[in-house]
Amino acid sequence: MGTENKQVTARKQEVQNGLHTKTEVTASAYCGPLPPAEAFEKYEAVCPGAADRIIAMAERQAAHRQEIEKTVVNSGSLNSKLGIVSALFVAIAVLIGGVICILKGHDWAGGSIVAIDIVGLCGVFVYGTNMRNQ
Repeated sequence: MGTENKQVTARKQEVQNGLHTKTEVTASAYCGPLPPAEAFEKYEAVCPGAADRIIAMAERQAAHRQEIEKTVVNSGSLNSKLGIVSALFVAIAVLIGGVICILKGHDWAGGSIVAIDIVGLCGVFVYGTNMRNQ
């Protein structure tokens, strides 16, 4: 994660009733886990040890964020594996059901169930392969 520092200065000059006035407003902002080095110096001047505390806070936050990302990736992988195993059990159950239908004398029904099961499995396999290749 990068740090972005910005400083904007606005200047305004006016002449009113013969008086010249100049106004200058400067604003600065930063975005990132750590403030710029100049800010660290000021924090240290006001509160000794503040820079170390700020760095430690940024390190803890980074470790926490990485742990969350690892948890999300691991849970996604586990969900994927559970989905594959569940689909395998369903496919086997449907295949067994079709074979039982055939053995009981319901050739058309059993054959249709087995054919649909095999076509579905092949379709999922081809679709998954295409998705991984993309």
